[in-house]
Amino acid sequence: MNQKPEDHDNWLLDILLYGSEFTADRVSMVMNELEAPPQSLRGGVFTRYDRFFKNKERFARFMSYHITDYNEHVIDTAVLSALARQRSSNVADSLRAIFCESLSEDENSIWQAILKFGDEEAFWRLTEQEFGFEASKKTWRISLLAW
Repeated sequence: MNQKPEDHDNWLLDILLYGSEFTADRVSMVMNELEAPPQSLRGGVFTRYDRFFKNKERFARFMSYHITDYNEHVIDTAVLSALARQRSSNVADSLRAIFCESLSEDENSIWQAILKFGDEEAFWRLTEQEFGFEASKKTWRISLLAW
């Protein structure tokens, strides 16, 4: 994909300034529907969750949280909460749902959804930020014991 030229080299700058830029890639369309600030998180967190946003049910649950201030922590938490099928976006409630589902990682459908549609590193980062849990070997059962 071509980069936009600098303003002083852009012959179409006046059109961009009085109109709005149209993009048709999936990530941009999701961000537009969520009314997320353009370009602020486009290359990072929204792109990371492209598979998550392809499902209408997960997307609807994410939208039900009515997020207005988008940042990486808020989006990671909302994705985790949606995968845990929570009514509100909350790390503690999501962890409770995960641990109540099953103590076996292989049999836990929420954990498997996180691995498939979410971001395992974001899960560990949220666990560390919310509860101070930090371990060199990040295993699911160790986090349960620490929690």
